[in-house]
Amino acid sequence: MILSKSRQVRFLFRTAASDRQFCRFEQRGNDLYFGSSEGTTIEGAVGEVDKQGLTISVPDEIKKIDGELVKATFYASGQFHIKRGGKPGENTMQWPLKEEIKASYRIATLISKPPRFYTPYASGRTLTRSGASAGVIQVDEEGEAIRFYFEFFLSPERRFTLPPPLLPGTTEGYGAPEPLLFSLSTHLILVTRYFGFAPGSAFNTWHPELEAWIYGGDQSNAASAPE
Repeated sequence: MILSKSRQVRFLFRTAASDRQFCRFEQRGNDLYFGSSEGTTIEGAVGEVDKQGLTISVPDEIKKIDGELVKATFYASGQFHIKRGGKPGENTMQWPLKEEIKASYRIATLISKPPRFYTPYASGRTLTRSGASAGVIQVDEEGEAIRFYFEFFLSPERRFTLPPPLLPGTTEGYGAPEPLLFSLSTHLILVTRYFGFAPGSAFNTWHPELEAWIYGGDQSNAASAPE
């Protein structure tokens, strides 16, 4: 089911005390802008995707840069790049044209901070201001202390069979919620798959003030699909 036809989507955790926004997507014309809601980045962290899955490498000494909002852009031309603090980065990639996407195409993966480490959403502001939709993840007290794993896909509306998660073993032993679906254009929807890490995972307490974004097209499952 398509939850909304808005071209802006805010994603938030809902805790007992407040809503906490963690990322945002916006389609302007045929350009897609997306990324974190937080203005802190990690210098030198690298995420790599290969046939074995997802590998995240961080430097021995973590350097945080405050005030530099990171925004990813997927242009109509198929060009993708990341802006850090308003300045284009050097990691430009060529992705397929959006009209050429015939099956689920993974554009980003996020390992979130535990919800309690995100800033509360401003009181008095509606979640749907400026015509946006809201993707709300309800968490209980235990959920406030664990990280969540997200994968974001672009897909034709009726063809979003999803590939296995990049992070091996993330769904073992418990089920994943139904994906969240939002219509971005007449051709594509945004499909969001997510689940929480096990409460006992050591990763929940490893630098919980940091999140990890891995941007990258998924060439294996985007080029074609049976008609």
